[in-house]
Amino acid sequence: MNRQELIEGLIPTLEQAYPNWSRQGIRDHLGTCAVGLLQQKYDQAVQNGHITPPKDELAEARDIARRVKQDHLRRENRQLVDQVNQSQLGILTDKLFQPHAIFPNKVLVDSQATRQELIDLINPGEQIDNPVKWLRQVLKDNPALVQTLPFTDFETKKELQQQAQEQEKLDDQTWYEFCRDTEMCSPKDANKNVAISVLGRPLGRHQLQTSVVQLPDGVVVISEDGHTHYLISISTTESEQFQQEKEELRKEHLRELSRTNNIGELRRIAAQEHTQNAKTSYQLQFEYGLLKSWGERESTFPKLPDTWLGQPLDPSFIRKASPDTLRSIMRKHGRCQLDARLHQLAPDFFENWATKLYEIEKQIQTQSGIRSY
Repeated sequence: MNRQELIEGLIPTLEQAYPNWSRQGIRDHLGTCAVGLLQQKYDQAVQNGHITPPKDELAEARDIARRVKQDHLRRENRQLVDQVNQSQLGILTDKLFQPHAIFPNKVLVDSQATRQELIDLINPGEQIDNPVKWLRQVLKDNPALVQTLPFTDFETKKELQQQAQEQEKLDDQTWYEFCRDTEMCSPKDANKNVAISVLGRPLGRHQLQTSVVQLPDGVVVISEDGHTHYLISISTTESEQFQQEKEELRKEHLRELSRTNNIGELRRIAAQEHTQNAKTSYQLQFEYGLLKSWGERESTFPKLPDTWLGQPLDPSFIRKASPDTLRSIMRKHGRCQLDARLHQLAPDFFENWATKLYEIEKQIQTQSGIRSY
């Protein structure tokens, strides 16, 4: 930099240090300094971060040109390497990847990674006339390589078809048992095919439990991308059949426990069933009372909305709501719908309430041993 450039570069720094000085006064003061002293002060200001030196456009252009040239050379080198690799791949041919080529009843997995691994085994300048013979000799000289190369068992078309059929049977059984145990949807083939098309094979029980979901408007299977696919609902006949099967399985399990004298497990099951029956009885009594109150006093109330004052009208909101808020809701929509929402009953719980009331009454009578004549 020349003398004038150094002076102009130092003026902003001195303006900050001496705010009472005028720009011309600073310029006159710096004009009395030698060029060497100006350069020294300028370099010190740059080092301290007080001055950002101007870009050297020529040096920057040279640096860009140098990087472009290096990138070009790298690309050329990469192309040459790829050409050599392709040449070596052609030498290896597909014979190495045929069944029984290297070992009986084994096949080498054909992939880009495998071919690259084979290329790395070729010595520089080595000529390969018979790739199969060459690889056998390499593996003979280096037995540890057998563990690194991906050999798999060779399976004939017939064996693959047999495996596919066995997997299909397992998927059929998994799907049927899932439908039977959950009673969420029909076990029909149409439903099973939808589940397989969305989830793929093999069907896993945990996968079904996390992907098949009961929504307010039906049962769906959810794919990984979040799309929903609706399934056919379970029919009354299918539900009754599942109930019978589960009861038979339960009895068979109890007979087996009795035969093996597994008293501890029998007692555990008895205690569990007692708790479940008591809970079921309470739930039936609750739903019966709710339906009866609805039919007698509140069936003319408008449907309870999903939100109240801009907030979701869910169990959490109901539990936290003030008495005044609850009274306002009940004045407009009644108490029954609010209780049903609090206990997370189905949105259509009060539809066909008379029929449901009759069915629940029969269940209660069955549980208590009462029969109507």
